[in-house]
Amino acid sequence: MLFEALIHPAMSTFDICRDETVWARFKAAVFSYQKERIQLATATPSKLPYVSGPLPFRFDKDGHHRFLAHVSTYRRTHVKVTQERLSKIQALGLLIPSAIIQSNGVATGMFNIFIL
Repeated sequence: MLFEALIHPAMSTFDICRDETVWARFKAAVFSYQKERIQLATATPSKLPYVSGPLPFRFDKDGHHRFLAHVSTYRRTHVKVTQERLSKIQALGLLIPSAIIQSNGVATGMFNIFIL
């Protein structure tokens, strides 16, 4: 949900709750996430197969891949975003490794460019 709200995971909870803009992004992301999960679980026909064994959270391989299509970042080595979303991420400075997260959710700092 933090990714969906474009909030850096190192940002303090206090600052998320204090800033109206950041709080609005977080609140919208929470409701959007929950709505998508409800739609996923109640879709007709089902988007996910029933469990394939006695363990309640064990999907068969096909079900696992279908579920992962609805997971945007968790344990992913690559994350796909639209150009519009990438522009927002860049505008907030969230791709600058040496940046410092400000209380309004914007990261400030400079790129460290090394020429070998």
